Amino acid sequence: IKPYPLELIDMKVYDLFFHLRGQETPPKSVVIAAIDEASLEKFGRWPWSRDKIAKVIDKLSELQAAVIALDIILSEHEKNSIVLADSISKAGNVILPVVFFFTEDVPKDLTITSSAFPVLNSQGFESYHPISSKNVLTCEKILNEGAAGFGHINMFPDPDGTIRWEVLFIEYYGYLIPSLSLKTASMYLGIPYEKQAIDATKGIHLGKRYIPTDPWGRVLIPYYGGNETFKYFSIADILENKVKKEDIEDKIVIVGATAVGIYDLRVTPLSTALPGVEKHANVTAAIIDGKTLLPASSFVVLLLIFLSGILSILFYKQLKAGYSVIVLLSL
Repeated sequence: IKPYPLELIDMKVYDLFFHLRGQETPPKSVVIAAIDEASLEKFGRWPWSRDKIAKVIDKLSELQAAVIALDIILSEHEKNSIVLADSISKAGNVILPVVFFFTEDVPKDLTITSSAFPVLNSQGFESYHPISSKNVLTCEKILNEGAAGFGHINMFPDPDGTIRWEVLFIEYYGYLIPSLSLKTASMYLGIPYEKQAIDATKGIHLGKRYIPTDPWGRVLIPYYGGNETFKYFSIADILENKVKKEDIEDKIVIVGATAVGIYDLRVTPLSTALPGVEKHANVTAAIIDGKTLLPASSFVVLLLIFLSGILSILFYKQLKAGYSVIVLLSL
């Protein structure tokens, strides 16, 4: 664990990196089905009835989406739940979200454990225990029965409120439940269960891919850009047949809220109000692209600070006072 001053430097350098780099083009294989202002105006305020969401699943399935990931928790019973359950089951490729709480313990829910990742070198967790919970909120049981898998949608902002990290798994009664993004990417890539594994405190195996993590299973999110870097398709347009098959076919479609009134907005290095669904899109795409970021060690950070000091002295001697101040501030 780094001293807080070094951690703070890490955070600000991470933020600066994205501003210097600018926006990147994300893979076209990840798109967002947006519950946006136009959809709310067309179909009424959120939450919608389950039969309306069923129509969204049916339409995306008809357009041959490769994976459909829901970033909306549907935990309460509703009269049309059976209609949505039937659509989820027929689609066969719908991943449902779960949310972990870190307050009181509640009895174990085995429903979600089917998506747990196996563990290699589990003794590593004796030194660095993963983030753990014994309290989970899932979608309604009848919906879960036909789901293709589950993934958590928990977010853990840094002290300044910015989302920089993705926790790729959370331990739940001995089971390691992946994030929605990790589960979605592994399903899209067609990685069989026996080729998935968590290398305790080091990383995650996805077939031939390897995702290095910090000791707690976290990775820095390599954001592609700010708002609407990924392609949005309004739910209203999807249901009114205004979206072409080639826009959806063989792609990951993450369904979630982008409307300001639903308040699923997050602070990131490139946005003060990024919809949570687009954060999931960034992580999912990064896994598929093989993009990973890990923070530098304390030694590297201290070395860079030392070298910056040396350069500051050199610049100060060689430049006029006014220019040297600018250089010092830049460093």
